Amino acid sequence: MKSWISPKTKKGLKSKIHGRGIFAIALIKKGEVVAIKKGHLLTGAQIKKLGTRHHYDLKIGDDLYIGPNCKDEFEDSMVFINHSCSPNAGFKGQQATFIAIKDIKKGEEIVLDYAMFDDDEKNIMKCNCGFSNCRKIITGKDWKNPKLQKKYKGCFSPFIQKKINK
Repeated sequence: MKSWISPKTKKGLKSKIHGRGIFAIALIKKGEVVAIKKGHLLTGAQIKKLGTRHHYDLKIGDDLYIGPNCKDEFEDSMVFINHSCSPNAGFKGQQATFIAIKDIKKGEEIVLDYAMFDDDEKNIMKCNCGFSNCRKIITGKDWKNPKLQKKYKGCFSPFIQKKINK
């Protein structure tokens, strides 16, 4: 169950933001698909049992995730898109399709704002993006911020966009 990665990218390289990341190895134009996350459909209980929450999976609905079913599937499933308060990627169409929301230059790390898909109110993390507009602390409540909703309109994961539309 291997995630699809654009041939214009290289995943798993060392990131200044966090651990490993995914980087453009050629110009990626706005609107191009950069990755499609693959994995099994899992519930929160299954993820908890695997002990992999927040590291390997992507939330796509209330108590529904895409991720590896075992740690042996980690590398093939991972996309390595880190958080940034100044993202160059977002979601389009399918639950797990990442697109460029602006042109991404060769050598640039592909990043998205976790507000685009994270609604777990227990999630709180320090941001390491280093951009001037950095929020410093990222939470699972950030998607509720009207400024972010306006800024990322059309780039949220479908299940978050449905919550915003309510």
